[in-house]
Formats: sequence, C-alpha cells, structure tokens
Amino acid sequence: LKASSALFSDQPIQRQLLLLSHIFDKKIIVGIPYYNDFYKSVLTKEADNFNDLEFLIVKTEINDIRTVSKVIQNSDVLLATPEKKIYNSQTIRSILLSSYRHQTAVIGPNEGFVTAGALASVASSSDQYIDDLIIMIEDYIETKKIPESRYPENFIIKINTHVAESLGISISSEDQLLKIMKDDWKKWISVIISKKILYLGKFSLP
Repeated sequence: LKASSALFSDQPIQRQLLLLSHIFDKKIIVGIPYYNDFYKSVLTKEADNFNDLEFLIVKTEINDIRTVSKVIQNSDVLLATPEKKIYNSQTIRSILLSSYRHQTAVIGPNEGFVTAGALASVASSSDQYIDDLIIMIEDYIETKKIPESRYPENFIIKINTHVAESLGISISSEDQLLKIMKDDWKKWISVIISKKILYLGKFSLP
C-alpha cells in the first residue's frame, strides 16, 4: 500500500538533455559524473533517444573533485546531476573553475547553478511547484488515492549570457528555448510512452 507521494524538487534529466540538444547544433560529448546508480540507469536508456549527444558516464565518490575534473577535460559539456554528494559548497567552486579553465560548458540541475556560473538549466518557478502541489492535493481529495510521485509539469529555461559569451556560444533567448522545449517535451513524452520506457515522465528515486 502506497503511503506517501512526492513532488521532486529537481527536473527529469531528459529535460536537461533536450536543452543541450537545442543549445548545440553539432554532435558533442556530454560528461556526466554520477554517484547514485539511478542516473547511470536513466542515461543508458536515453542514449538512443539523443543521437547528437555522446555520453561519457563516470562513477564518482563523495566530493570527488579529481574525477569530475577529468570528466570535464574529456567533454564538451558537463551535465551536473542534483547530487549533493558531488556538487556542494565544498566542491562547486573548484568544479566551475575547472570548467572555465578547460572551456567546458556546464548544464546545471537547477537555477542556482546558473547563478553560480553554469551555462544553462531547466528549472521550475515557485508558482509552478505550487500549481503542481494543488493538483496533487485536489486529485487526492477527489479520488482518495495518493497520487504518483512526479517531477514538476511546467518549467522555465535559465541562461547565463555572460558565460555563453565567454565560451563563444551563440545561444537563443530563454523565451525562444522555452517555446521549442515545450513542444519537444510533449513529443518526447509521446514517443517514450509508446516505447513503454517511461510512464508520463515520472520516476521513483531509489
């Protein structure tokens, strides 16, 4: 019997991958250090859905700056997962400095990363989280069933234009990328559901 539900604070990693595919118009190497094997599982499944992205998926330990730096050196883009065992107050400065030194763009898991110096991220606003929570509560009141845990349905795009300029990356505006992303996300969900890989974009983290 399901006793709890959750609205995840982070974004599904597929949204960040979609953002990557729209920012870069060429095949790129995307480095993804991970600690939780959940992320390796998801990314392995997604490899065939993003032919323009070559994944470099590397296991790391807690606060393992050295391994993350090696990934940065061998990648065009670092895709940061929301794992605090990797990215935290003790490591983030060194990681971002390494990315600048090697001219490797960083796609962060949230808006805070963009403020700190990442190139871009998909995020959700406070109002968008509240809207989802209201829907989940109303669904429970109506059905008496605890709703499935889920990621926020709606999202925004955040771009650090200063970082884009320093990396020499020509990038569309946040509004332009958001419009494209919304259309592509709907198409992507339809394809994934038909393949029975993912149910409505919802995951349960281990």
